[in-house]
Amino acid sequence: MSDLFQQFELKENELTVGPYCLKIAQVRDWEALVDLVTEDEFSEDEQLPYWAEIWASAFGLANMLAQKQWPGKKTLELGAGTGLVSLALAAAGAEVMATDLISDALRFIEYQAKNNHLQVATQVLDWRKLDGWPSYDLVVAADVLYEKRHLEPVIEAMKTLISPSGEAWITDPFRFPADTFAETATKAGFSVEIEEEELTWNEVSTRLRHFHLKHQS
Repeated sequence: MSDLFQQFELKENELTVGPYCLKIAQVRDWEALVDLVTEDEFSEDEQLPYWAEIWASAFGLANMLAQKQWPGKKTLELGAGTGLVSLALAAAGAEVMATDLISDALRFIEYQAKNNHLQVATQVLDWRKLDGWPSYDLVVAADVLYEKRHLEPVIEAMKTLISPSGEAWITDPFRFPADTFAETATKAGFSVEIEEEELTWNEVSTRLRHFHLKHQS
């Protein structure tokens, strides 16, 4: 994975997530990475390198899930980014598949897993194209509801990805487009519970809501 250090200027931090101390490598200057995105790349799918930053939602979700043990739970993370949530779940015993649309994100996750002596599988995934994908005991995602047009594709993905007895946790920092997520998911056949918390991340106080989804019985 030394090619990561040749391609990107990196920093490595230790983060305490639940009872675990994880080593996380990140791009040192996220805004400089944004400046490298070409107009053609952005216009294709409005993709910016969100994967290269640890957002408050990812830390909050990872910290919450790390309070429990998940031995053998077949788990999928959507939009895994730097992989913090996947690493926390792997540390807590889950069998984790980390996915992202951006292949560079998966290279980082593979490095993080090796650096923390954890097992995390990776695969490129566009959650709008799920033909042939299996279902999972646990599906997780952090800050994937940042535009209203993302709500229904995420809910449709959950119909495929959550096993009949499974569950999902989706964390959002009270973005306005996600305000109707619970209602929309309920209409689509899920039971939805919401847990709220406030945490300080990068010296900024942030409110989070954790959507807990299960198939309606």
